[in-house]
Amino acid sequence: MNDDITVADLSLSMGGQKIIKSLSTSIKAKSITAIIGPNGSGKTTLLSALVGLRKINGQVMLGQDNIYEMPSKIRAQKIGYLPQKNEVNWNISVSNLIGLGAMPHRFNNQTSGNIIDKAMDVTNIAHLADRKVMDLSGGELSRALFARVLAGDPEWIMLDEPMAHLDLSHQLGMIDLLKSIKANGKSIVIIVHDLHQAARLADNIIVMKDGLIDSEGPTKKVLNLEMLKRVFGIKAQIINDKHGVKIDEIMRL
Repeated sequence: MNDDITVADLSLSMGGQKIIKSLSTSIKAKSITAIIGPNGSGKTTLLSALVGLRKINGQVMLGQDNIYEMPSKIRAQKIGYLPQKNEVNWNISVSNLIGLGAMPHRFNNQTSGNIIDKAMDVTNIAHLADRKVMDLSGGELSRALFARVLAGDPEWIMLDEPMAHLDLSHQLGMIDLLKSIKANGKSIVIIVHDLHQAARLADNIIVMKDGLIDSEGPTKKVLNLEMLKRVFGIKAQIINDKHGVKIDEIMRL
């Protein structure tokens, strides 16, 4: 069964301005796809469209199912979404926050408890279980919100710059965690601001510019000198080896 996400002739306007312009693409299941591009290129808007949160023209299909026609409960079971700006308005405990992620499945208490514990373990926040969310640092809250997504056990995990508030150690831990999640059969789409992280993490990359896809495909193919110059206005050294792609000596043109 094909569980890829297929986007056909997607366009989207906000405030009278067209943000996404007749965009079509296919995102492979059971892989990590990074969306990169300059500020204002449409990355976040595209991701929110992929999870069914925007009024769009065109189609977004998950396998044979139109995401915008799915019942909200089914969509929540299939797709977990972590936006860049995610406010928590209730000062509940971390464990209760994570438990909200399991709600679409209506697990029994024992199963739900096991899922919450596992989500906290893999994100390394078990020690924060009883802390109130409003007492957390930015990095701790980011990991707790990611654990909430994992608690829903979705097929697809959509993340908008989840490493923005993490220190370097936890950024590296997040990269390793996402790779292990993919190895367990999950599909991940992630907006990445840092090109080093994209190179280290992604199987495939979508490059956005001015509401359009500039280029897309396997990471080693897409991350090239011409794209960096054309899209980002930078030059760099690109190293391809058995470990993947490395970007070094980045400079503005």
